[in-house]
Amino acid sequence: MNLFNPDSRGTFRNFTSVSASGTNAAVAVTLAAPGAGRMHHVVGALWSYSGTPTNGRLTSTGLRGDEIDMDITAGGPGPMLLPPASGEINTQVTLTLAAGGVGIVGKLSVWYGTF
Repeated sequence: MNLFNPDSRGTFRNFTSVSASGTNAAVAVTLAAPGAGRMHHVVGALWSYSGTPTNGRLTSTGLRGDEIDMDITAGGPGPMLLPPASGEINTQVTLTLAAGGVGIVGKLSVWYGTF
């Protein structure tokens, strides 16, 4: 299966992004279980903190042996490109950006496809 499935213009189809944000609160992007025989494929995330986080961290659940757990020690945007990380079949996938601290806004966007 070609996960990227480029169309005639060379652009990728079947991928979308979802975003969330919060002030001094964990930010979670949750992809609901996709149904029998289907799974999510996470290909990247873009996160940011509006200032230096006190406990910055990006984690995931529901990925097939490729769980994400990384510390974030500086504010500003940060990309995370992945080889497609597949979720378990018919399983919810959640990526969570930890609360950044008092007055710190965290934002998280996740790019994924469901096949």
